[in-house]
Amino acid sequence: MKRASQFIPALRMGAKIFAEDIAAMAGLPYINKMVFLDPTNGNDTTQSGKNRNDAFKTLKAAYADLTDNSHEAIVQIPGGTGSGTGTVETAVLDWSKNLCHLIGNVAPVPYSSRARITTSTANVTPFITVSGQGNSFRNVQITTSAATGLVGVKVTGSRNAFLDCHMGVSNAVAADSATSYDLQLSGGSENYFGGCVIGFDTINRTAACANVECDTAATRNVFDDCIFPMFADADAPFFLKVAANGLDRSIDFRRCQFINYTPIGATTITYAFSVNAAPGGCVILQDCLKIGATGWGNSVAHIYALGASSNSTYNQGIGFAVAPAA
Repeated sequence: MKRASQFIPALRMGAKIFAEDIAAMAGLPYINKMVFLDPTNGNDTTQSGKNRNDAFKTLKAAYADLTDNSHEAIVQIPGGTGSGTGTVETAVLDWSKNLCHLIGNVAPVPYSSRARITTSTANVTPFITVSGQGNSFRNVQITTSAATGLVGVKVTGSRNAFLDCHMGVSNAVAADSATSYDLQLSGGSENYFGGCVIGFDTINRTAACANVECDTAATRNVFDDCIFPMFADADAPFFLKVAANGLDRSIDFRRCQFINYTPIGATTITYAFSVNAAPGGCVILQDCLKIGATGWGNSVAHIYALGASSNSTYNQGIGFAVAPAA
């Protein structure tokens, strides 16, 4: 194996790699400080998070070490590739700091990243609230398996980015509640979700829950190339719920897949979206696909889609995936 010193001669002379030198790994031009998180070998009591061998064990401790508005980042280093290698949190976390980042040191896969942040503690909901601004979250999985963990991630801040992240509620009891949401947008504006998986297809959903809920003037949030999986065993669940005045301007979905796994036994849901008659904004779909839902929305008055020729054609046909005849 070739070492970095073979390509960077200065390293052979004792030079060090600083945070700004590896900022490009996170897609950022500059990082002021790196804080290391190792759920397997870390220790919150005796270690400082300054390097790989001196890492924190929990996200709570690593986050506490970040400085607001200082362009710092947590790097989560899994101890292996198994499902039990994530950091286990026992309380809700409000990511209220600005310009701070969380990066999973794993391959950028959409499903089930092994840079995992989990909780099974009762009443930890919303599990993680992102109320700060200008933060990015990359290559991580955020999931609550608590029976009372009804909201996985709640976003109230603005201009945050979630890239190649998997988030949601993975407990069958909690996920089957009508107030269960994998992602809740509550007043958050201009956030970006790229290549994310939002929800789980490994649990049955019966109640009128949703992968995403917009409850308070969510403004200009954009989803690119995201997957919204579901396994319904009744027709009540939704991929998206928009409350009265839950939007401001629009919520945009581009090249997204809304998949209820009816080909392997899930129950067809009536509508992909539940949109209040006075949502405060509109739902925009571009090149999106739905499986296992009869229509796009209970009302299409505030839904706009590329290529829609009429409300009835759009609701029943546009973007509806079917298995071709032999």
